[in-house]
Amino acid sequence: MNNQDKQQITHHLTALIDRTEFDSHLETKLLERGIFTESMLERIKNGDKNTQKRNLFLEVKRRGPNAFKNLVNALSESGNTKAARLLDPEIPEEDDTDEKTSKVWNTPNYQETGSNGNPENSVSYVQPPVLENSTKPLEIKVEKAASNITKTHGTFKTYKMESKPRGLVLIIDNENFDNEVLPTRTGSLVDANNLDILFGQLGFRVTLRRNLPYYDMITEIQKFASKTDHALGDMAIVAILSHGRHGLIAAADGRELETEWVLRQFNNDGCPALKGKPKFFIFQACRGDEADYGILPAISFPESRSDSDARAVVMPRQPVEIPAESQFKNLSWEDMVVAYATLPGYVANRDRYRGTWFIECLCSVFMEMSVELDLRDMLDIVAERLEKYESEMGTKQSFAYEVRHFYKKLYFNPN
Repeated sequence: MNNQDKQQITHHLTALIDRTEFDSHLETKLLERGIFTESMLERIKNGDKNTQKRNLFLEVKRRGPNAFKNLVNALSESGNTKAARLLDPEIPEEDDTDEKTSKVWNTPNYQETGSNGNPENSVSYVQPPVLENSTKPLEIKVEKAASNITKTHGTFKTYKMESKPRGLVLIIDNENFDNEVLPTRTGSLVDANNLDILFGQLGFRVTLRRNLPYYDMITEIQKFASKTDHALGDMAIVAILSHGRHGLIAAADGRELETEWVLRQFNNDGCPALKGKPKFFIFQACRGDEADYGILPAISFPESRSDSDARAVVMPRQPVEIPAESQFKNLSWEDMVVAYATLPGYVANRDRYRGTWFIECLCSVFMEMSVELDLRDMLDIVAERLEKYESEMGTKQSFAYEVRHFYKKLYFNPN
């Protein structure tokens, strides 16, 4: 398969998974056209339905020069016309009004009725902006740099980011849950695929795991932290997408891990191979049950209100530089940036077609601006973009990130 066809599949991966029915009809066509053998299909069918479909589209890229054309024909002949048209728009569109595939949208009411229920006494609400195609997931395409930013940039030191691959990435996406308490996180697969493609294009080697129960989740994190390949890379990234609450994140069986435990596996004590290297963590999960409905614009007063009872702060003297060999101990926590999708106590918003607000913002900023901006500057722009999101119910979302002795600039140097 040529590179253009491979890129076509990668580009539409999320939509292909969403629009493909991986059933016996498609299996028969895949076998008839010689794309896969029965043993290959058995291997592909490991995992849940979305994982099976993802395996199918990733594996087909390795199946020879005619695999793309045969895949399109197999999809079309098995009734997966919408998926086939993503890869070849010239295929005739199927007249399909099946209830399973059609989407009905109700226009939201952006008015609050008055106390007597009369619409004439209602309070008008300004409708938030809606994109022309608000169900289309983000398409990942990272801008490439002509050269690397190394050593120092202006007056700031930079983390080394030159190795190939840049480092290792672990993505854990818990979308489906075994118990009846936690609902399915529809749309989370979009986030997982977007992050997978984003970090792959940034030069990282990505491992994606889905729907892990408690002990499997612990094992996967510990196994990732102990990988010897961390010594060869310049960075490590861990992203966990799930339900959660403040300080906790849920496994697929409903049990919860402490986020602090996850971080501890990668500090200088838990993962010596990453000492001195940047570590980026993404926790896409709720941190409470409260919704943020925003605030009205503040009223400005003409009189000055700049007085303060705060006492003056004397700037400390410049620290005396101590040679490294004379220091008694090294730090346990350093070189970490931890991004949380929302603030403590609040929910994180998710669109069933486009994924979560936070991950969509993060991916869009990183793919556009990693060519010139460092990690923390990009996270600030993520906050700026996230501010513009608003749900049909009028809810908003703020995110937070913390740094743990992260004292250099980090440029991804995509090339």
